[in-house]
Amino acid sequence: MTEHSSATLEKAHALVDATKIARSTLEAVKTVARQQFANNLPPHSDVIDQVLESHRADLEQVIAEVYAKHYSTQTMDAALAFFSSEAGREIDSKRVAIDVEVQERSRVIGREIMQDLLKKLSQ
Repeated sequence: MTEHSSATLEKAHALVDATKIARSTLEAVKTVARQQFANNLPPHSDVIDQVLESHRADLEQVIAEVYAKHYSTQTMDAALAFFSSEAGREIDSKRVAIDVEVQERSRVIGREIMQDLLKKLSQ
């Protein structure tokens, strides 16, 4: 792992907070965990939330380190300014719903691609 200055990591952590990437990542993990462990959880169990929360700081640190590795402080400043703007807040507020819709619709196309490949390869 490359060492980054504390100022760079601080800026990267601010970007993690602004983009809410850790929250959306944990929400995705929660959805999968609830599906996978549905039969093993008592009703109204908060064990998944507790486990996810116990890993939040580690996830945020990893994301900040990745941001610090790939983005300059100037780029992070610009991103922070954008996510503080009205347009940035609107994009951020719709990101999870858009990501879900894109994934759902992409799966349909993926299935069509696989069917076409199977047809072509079986000829």
